[in-house]
Amino acid sequence: MTNNADAIGYISRTAVGDGIKIISINQIKGTDENIRQKHYRLYRELYLYYFDASPGGTIAQGFASYMREKEGQERMLRAGFIPTSFFE
Repeated sequence: MTNNADAIGYISRTAVGDGIKIISINQIKGTDENIRQKHYRLYRELYLYYFDASPGGTIAQGFASYMREKEGQERMLRAGFIPTSFFE
């Protein structure tokens, strides 16, 4: 898409980089905040499901807990993901 200024495509938010612009929909810009608040309607959600067969179920539970903590959230932001909400 970067080689054709008239191209329109659908890619993951994490793949947006130099030369790629997120278009507005109904005058709503695809900003992180608009995506987080679900005002920008072109998004997809990422769910974390797990089954932990480790003794006591501690490995996957620990990872899920980590992803809800500040450090886990910061890593997700650096990777290009936009957290919206979490469910137990």
